[in-house]
Amino acid sequence: MSRSCTVMGSGFGGAPPLPPAPPPPLATLPLLPAAAPASPAEALPPWPAASAPAPGFAALPPLISPLSPPEPSPAAAAGSPPSLAPWEPPSALRLPLCPSSPSSNSALESGSQAAAPSASASESERRSPTRQFDKATVFTWGRCSMGHCAARAFRSRDRSTVTLMSERPSRPHAARKPRAAMGERANLPVPSGRLRGKRVTLCVTGSVAAYKAVLLLRLLKQEGADLEVVLTSSATEFVGAATFSGLLGRAPHTSMFAECVAGELHVELARRSDLLLIAPATADCLARLSQGRADDLMSATVLCARCPVLVAPAMHPSMWSHPATQRSVQALVADGRVGFVGPVEGEVASGDVGLGRLAEPDVILSFVIAQLSSGSLRGRHIVVSAGPTAEDIDPVRFISNRSSGKMGFALAERAAAHGAKVTLVAGPVALPTPAGVTRVDVRSALAMRGAIWQALKPDLSGADALIMTAAVADYRPAETHASKLKRGENSIALELVPNTDLLAEIGAARKSPRPLLIGFALETEQSDRLIQAARTKLAKKRVDLVFANHPDSSIGRDNISGSLVSVREAEAIGPLPKRDAADRILDFVATELEKPPAELKSRP
Repeated sequence: MSRSCTVMGSGFGGAPPLPPAPPPPLATLPLLPAAAPASPAEALPPWPAASAPAPGFAALPPLISPLSPPEPSPAAAAGSPPSLAPWEPPSALRLPLCPSSPSSNSALESGSQAAAPSASASESERRSPTRQFDKATVFTWGRCSMGHCAARAFRSRDRSTVTLMSERPSRPHAARKPRAAMGERANLPVPSGRLRGKRVTLCVTGSVAAYKAVLLLRLLKQEGADLEVVLTSSATEFVGAATFSGLLGRAPHTSMFAECVAGELHVELARRSDLLLIAPATADCLARLSQGRADDLMSATVLCARCPVLVAPAMHPSMWSHPATQRSVQALVADGRVGFVGPVEGEVASGDVGLGRLAEPDVILSFVIAQLSSGSLRGRHIVVSAGPTAEDIDPVRFISNRSSGKMGFALAERAAAHGAKVTLVAGPVALPTPAGVTRVDVRSALAMRGAIWQALKPDLSGADALIMTAAVADYRPAETHASKLKRGENSIALELVPNTDLLAEIGAARKSPRPLLIGFALETEQSDRLIQAARTKLAKKRVDLVFANHPDSSIGRDNISGSLVSVREAEAIGPLPKRDAADRILDFVATELEKPPAELKSRP
């Protein structure tokens, strides 16, 4: 028969385990007050009329309002600290001792696995073999969340794996849920290498926001950029050079005179860079750049560079609004080689709220990608629809679908990155607006129809291409009730009327090859029948390209697979990230728009 004891520390030597000592008294700690939510961000004010923005740089869109903190507990709201119950060892910590038989002891002395438990042993004992540790017993502890910490406290001499056992029987291995594919478990987008082959020099100045430069460096590296990092002397007071070395794989540059290089360091950095990115940029940095100063490595590199320079300011709102800072900004914009990302409105390090906060790293990344893109759609106007529509039954209920809008937003983001002017007509989705994109929010199918026609203009001359990814409802209630329908014992009959097929309406109205029309067909058919359904839509709606896919391969996911079906061919793509699929579709758009009108067949 086995006994049990309670593990309270590293009480394993040659002597038998000691009884547990009473735990020290626990101090009661007051809860921290909940932080007040930051004010919602607003769009940036326009630049002064004295100068125009640098070419190729779009205005920064407003950010999403930050999430509110969780509600405090009633005890915290009353100002009294919570009371903590005395600690008691959980049942999961009561471990079976190894039978004290000579055979077991000899097995332990030799470091081998203990004898198998008897038939009368519990299920947890049969599942959990014992291990030797310094002539004492070390137990397996199945899936308790404290097992990792406890196991590290007892390192066995033979370096064998030590775990600790829970009394709850563990689930059989075969019944465990299979691990999700990369990028799907946490619903995270997979980097697509959009900056592969591009050389970016990241310059960091002395700001409290310098820690965000580390996050930005990681994002740039994930996108495949060839990176160099320049730190000013004040930047190292906020973030150490070793932090950047760990991510970059080599030491950042901190001085023009600290390194032995072939030629002048600032000249070499400027010559081999496709883009200089200064993030964060302080007020002092802006003043020195506007004056043409070159007294450190960062300013000398900027002065020597012939590539675009992208600046992300970060400072106190009163410093940003100061006339001297604004004069520096106007002078840099007037030069035509410097573009700005932000600042944005929000809470700064002092706790004040205003315009001066550094733009988020992912927003800065979007501007970098847009600046370094091929520009295959530069000068084009692309209209993209995205998301579902909601057809109201009453003030509470509505008819909608499961469209997430991710594909449409990916297309809008990538079209802007290729230099296009983008109008995004979005249904009710909670997705951030891509950088450089004009967003129009709608709710119903009728509202989406009006917004798209307004962007295209009645004669269809307002855009070069329309990409309809939105899942527009086919039907809407004939009547929308002004008050909530009450529950009754009898059934309710809703009369539904069809919505206009917007893509077919525009295709019928088009008398020339412009605008290009791209449709999406979500079908439940498989393989060849899916392509056949896409070809039917291609002819019926008079569009140039149809992307056909299955609901299981796209809705709510970050990856997508399907078939690109045109009049000439059908090409299967995926599964791949939706941003990569967007690039494939935009490649078709760019190629078709480059063709002279004589090569294109007019639509009747």
